[in-house]
Amino acid sequence: MCPSILVVDDEATFLDSVGRMLRIEGYDDCCPVADPTRVPDLLADRSFDVAFLDVTMPGLGGIELLEIIKQRSPQTECVMVTAHDSVPLVIRAMKLGAYDYLVKPITPDDLSHALVRALEHKELLEAQQRQLQLERQVAEAEDERKRTLLAEAERREEVLRRLEVANRELREAQAQLVQSEKIAALGQLVAGISHEMNTPLGAIKSTSETIASALCRLHALLDRDFPGAREDNRELARLLRALGSAATVVESGSDRIAGIVHRLQSFARLDEAEFKQVDVREVIEDALALLQSQLTDAVRVVKDFRGGPLISCCPRQLNHLFLNLLLNAWQAIRGTGEIRVATGTEADLVKVSIQDSGEGIPAEHLDRIFDPGFTTRGVGVGAGLGLAICHRIVKKHGGVIQVQSIVGQGTTVTVTLPSRPA
Repeated sequence: MCPSILVVDDEATFLDSVGRMLRIEGYDDCCPVADPTRVPDLLADRSFDVAFLDVTMPGLGGIELLEIIKQRSPQTECVMVTAHDSVPLVIRAMKLGAYDYLVKPITPDDLSHALVRALEHKELLEAQQRQLQLERQVAEAEDERKRTLLAEAERREEVLRRLEVANRELREAQAQLVQSEKIAALGQLVAGISHEMNTPLGAIKSTSETIASALCRLHALLDRDFPGAREDNRELARLLRALGSAATVVESGSDRIAGIVHRLQSFARLDEAEFKQVDVREVIEDALALLQSQLTDAVRVVKDFRGGPLISCCPRQLNHLFLNLLLNAWQAIRGTGEIRVATGTEADLVKVSIQDSGEGIPAEHLDRIFDPGFTTRGVGVGAGLGLAICHRIVKKHGGVIQVQSIVGQGTTVTVTLPSRPA
């Protein structure tokens, strides 16, 4: 496209001369202006690619006109024209944004070269402007892409976090379901065992009582019909003593079996409601009774029971809680050791601490011991669900479970339960 050129000079002959030179060079879009005061109104309607401005003109000088053009049309390249070499004015014009200057009289070559350089400079500036605009667009697109990626990453992170929470809750629910089924199965097993044991146990106790009664009557008959026979006949006396000792052993054994059956029934709580008032000390005794066969002489159990208000709880779950904690304490001891079980009260709270002298838990594992599936016993030893279930039981009862451990010295588990949970 033919560039548009503005020529401002108060000399008509100069305007005609420049106009002819430009038309000869093929620049037909030329606008000569003799009155510089018309330029502001002219710029309101159109813009120019290049402007030749006379430095010294009456009314509105070239410097003032340069400032107006650069303010209203910054893309216009201005070439200052002066009749004499006025260095200060030229320097000022260059500082205000003029691209070049010419000194009168000017030749066609001077005009053509100045115009070409001005147009090339204008194209260069426009190219740079387009490049900057493209770079801004690219930067904006990159920023938008980064924002999109960041938002997507945050969304995925939130989804993964929710998925992790859901998976953890699912594992806990599955673990609790498994343990509940195990407890239910244990209850059924205990019910069957106690039922099957009670029948022969009743027969044994009845026979023991019969033997004891028969021995009393036998002693009475001997003393009546054969006075002095027991003193005179050593063999008879020995047999009578053996029968009495046997009756005592049978009675003691049947009482012990009856106690075991009672403990099993007490642990399973087969005939109890979901929540009831129980003594925590009795619950611990029941759990210890079930572990009696595993707690050998190498592991000493020390009980320090203080206080003992009734606590409202689910007995089955509380039995399971302390059975798990005592079993963990026993498994933590290698060789000989001690398990100390203490109870106490503080306001409306019941505290139970189980302390073992085992190998302890490393500090880096303490924050994870309640996570489902986490275990320090190695692959194939336990499912890592015991403490997770304990934590859930305590939480369900509105309590708190805390663990303190030192490697090589042992672990203390403290369970704090409200006597009347919400």
